[in-house]
Amino acid sequence: MNQDPLVLLVDDSPLFLNLYRSYLKATPVRLAETRSCSEALSICAGERPALVLINFNLPDATGADCCRRIRALAGMKQVPVIVVCDPKRPEEESDSRQAGCSEVLFKPLRRMEFLTVGARHLFGIREVRRPCLVSVRCGRKGTTFVGRGLDVSSGGIFLESGESVPIGEPLEMELQLGRPGSAASWISCRGEVAWLNRRGQLVKESGSSAEPVETIRFRQLAKLMI
Repeated sequence: MNQDPLVLLVDDSPLFLNLYRSYLKATPVRLAETRSCSEALSICAGERPALVLINFNLPDATGADCCRRIRALAGMKQVPVIVVCDPKRPEEESDSRQAGCSEVLFKPLRRMEFLTVGARHLFGIREVRRPCLVSVRCGRKGTTFVGRGLDVSSGGIFLESGESVPIGEPLEMELQLGRPGSAASWISCRGEVAWLNRRGQLVKESGSSAEPVETIRFRQLAKLMI
């Protein structure tokens, strides 16, 4: 039986471990947690994780040194290792990259940045998305356009529309959680464009015309939890 991929979190701060855990709670991954480099090496040697996230400052090593030692273990050379650094200490980033880390993140970590970087290296770090076909009205810069939601999660929605909206553009949104054309009520929220697909793969898979698809990241979702 296939198991969900294992993500190893290495940080001596219970606060940050709790934060990472909350970011990953809606993703189909297993978590292992440790507070030292020596414990991380033991876990990596016994059960190879699919991804390792290391805080740069550990009680028994730097994140760069821990990354280097993990890379030296059998079977761990190609496993993604992400090191979390202090943006005020540029030497932490340079040391981590020289040690062979896959990517660097900076504190304070924002949830969507954390998930986006993680998803680049491990497909399982994606919140569970539900296929849908809902009408969406979007307002930007005094104009309104209409699109169709193709799938949705608690973090965002894939939107098919004829509008090409720049990444980072804020949107005022209304979603109708029912079939297009139905009498279902509209729910308001705010979002911003996180990603653009101009090649049409997603819409082709849905059987519709090859219009632009945006990934809309929810910014205010108090009334909409899927």
